[in-house]
Amino acid sequence: MGVVRILIHNKLLILLSLLIWLTVGCLKISTKFNQTSKISQIKFSTSNIYFIFEYLSKLNVNLLLIDPFVLDYLFIRHLSFQYIQKRVITFGIFDDSIRLIIPLFSLKNCSIKISKNFETTSIDHIFIEYNQQVIHLAVLYQEKTYFLIRKNIAQLPFDIKISYGDTDRVIQS
Repeated sequence: MGVVRILIHNKLLILLSLLIWLTVGCLKISTKFNQTSKISQIKFSTSNIYFIFEYLSKLNVNLLLIDPFVLDYLFIRHLSFQYIQKRVITFGIFDDSIRLIIPLFSLKNCSIKISKNFETTSIDHIFIEYNQQVIHLAVLYQEKTYFLIRKNIAQLPFDIKISYGDTDRVIQS
């Protein structure tokens, strides 16, 4: 009889611990889901993009819009640029324009990340972040009959997906 009580008492203790463990696990999953849903619900303002554009225009840098999602949004769907809700927008910049944007690297209110090729010591990608909006400048290197975009080697946050830079790309000239 004493052994049965001990087993019943232990079963209740085990059941209670299992219930607490499941509750804590569910709460952790719920808070992670809320955090990721908050991240995905952030509204990206085109004013952030315009701030970066304004600065780049002062440097006389020619940008080539190469982001396939934005191109589809603007030219296939014929929607307005001011309503774009995308965290990263990719532009191409010619390799001879890199010298023009060197003053950009000293900008204090933007976060700038550079991807360099260690073999050629050249800059391949530039990421300019301002208020959680990222402008990705993929450097276009002119070869004989095409432009080459090299693979990005810079570490990026998990929520940033880039259109160009995941592998070497060739763009016909």
